[in-house]
Amino acid sequence: MVRALENRLRELETFSVIAGIRRSYEELWYPLLEAEYHDPMGATSTKAVYEEVINELEEDLRRACEELMSVLRKALGTGHSVTIVNPLPWTRRELVMVKEELSGVPTQKVNNGYLTLIEVPALGWRSFEKGAGNSSGDVTVGSNLVENSVIRVVFDGSLRIYDKEAGRWAVEDGT
Repeated sequence: MVRALENRLRELETFSVIAGIRRSYEELWYPLLEAEYHDPMGATSTKAVYEEVINELEEDLRRACEELMSVLRKALGTGHSVTIVNPLPWTRRELVMVKEELSGVPTQKVNNGYLTLIEVPALGWRSFEKGAGNSSGDVTVGSNLVENSVIRVVFDGSLRIYDKEAGRWAVEDGT
């Protein structure tokens, strides 16, 4: 809880500056700093005190998340695009699960969404239009196999992996 609130507050402060919002968030920092320093987080206070601190931190986390979303909406606007935000001070290249295909972006249909590889700049964001992506390699799941356009993984008492590009079993008896 403490770490999650620290992260949200750091993100809130950072994106507030980027969005040009001049506001103090001290009322959210003080309870966090008090909880980190004092006995409740060290398990040396009563259960009632611990629960009171946790309840306050949960409420502050909720408020910080709401405020962060408000700041991001101000910075990015609202619309029909999907925006991936990177709150870290380094560029990130990550697999991201999205609910809809992203126009012109390679995606793979998985369960109830689409998996796509996205690169987002440090302390920044990338926005994508919703629409037909470059879907490829849909995953097929059977009772004892998982398969896509590249490999077939079979579970039949042992693990077998067939490499479709090489045209051979890469693992034949993975017991």
